[in-house]
Amino acid sequence: MKINKSDQRNLIHFYFGFKGRISRRDLWLLFYPVALGSFFVVAGLLKFFGISKQDMLVPVGIHVAAMTLSAVAVHVKRWHDIGCSGWFVLVGLVPVLGVIGNVAVCGFVPGTKGPNRFGEDPLEATPPPALSVPNS
Repeated sequence: MKINKSDQRNLIHFYFGFKGRISRRDLWLLFYPVALGSFFVVAGLLKFFGISKQDMLVPVGIHVAAMTLSAVAVHVKRWHDIGCSGWFVLVGLVPVLGVIGNVAVCGFVPGTKGPNRFGEDPLEATPPPALSVPNS
C-alpha cells in the first residue's frame, strides 16, 4: 500500500496539528495504541541492542519529547471536539488527578453534535483517506 502526500499530511496533522477536532474513536484507536506501543518498541530496541543507560538518554529524550508534543496536540483537538478551549489540556499538568481527569474527559465525554467554533463534527465529516478503512 502506497501512502500519498495528502495522506501523509493528514497523519502529520492528526499527531502534531493543534487545529480542528477529533473523535473519541480516533483517540482510542489511533493515538493511545501508538503511544503505548511506541514506548515498548523503543524500550525493546534499546534493550535488544544492549545500549547503556547513559547512551539511552538522547534517543529516549527525543522520543518522549515527540510523544509529549503529540499527546498535547491530540488532546487539544479532543477538547475542541467537546467545545472547550485547547488550554484545558493544561489540566493534565496537575499530578495524577490531572492526567486521569484529562484522559477521562477526552476519552469518554462525547463531542458536541454538529459544527462548533473549532470545526466540523468529526463524526459527520468524511474521514481523511489515511484514517479510513478501504471498502474491499
